[in-house]
Amino acid sequence: MTPDERRSQAVAGDKIAPPGARDACIEACLKSLRACEECSAACLATADMMEIMNECARRTRDCADVCALSARALARDSDLIVAVCALCAAACERCAEECQRHEHQPCRACAAACLRSAEACRRMVAEPAAAAR
Repeated sequence: MTPDERRSQAVAGDKIAPPGARDACIEACLKSLRACEECSAACLATADMMEIMNECARRTRDCADVCALSARALARDSDLIVAVCALCAAACERCAEECQRHEHQPCRACAAACLRSAEACRRMVAEPAAAAR
């Protein structure tokens, strides 16, 4: 069975985006991971605002972990790509939602990277025609 056949059977009825979308998704996840780590570090460094930034730090750490998992699963062509990419999109959207509430540059950069990653991950679980748009 080819990798494409394995992925299409990973979750019945789901369709996977074309290979070019996979590479773009890996790149977006890695950029989001980095932005999340930088944002989390900045949140933790703002001792005077720690209470306000706690939720942001938590979400960025969760998102970074899920983005790393997603990039690794995509790189090795895991049978779990559909499920992992769906989880990553949700984590990225949740992180971006929190980061958009803050004016700090690391939060703004993180929100933008997370939204791009969420979009790329959603393409991975969408029908191939939608990913080509």
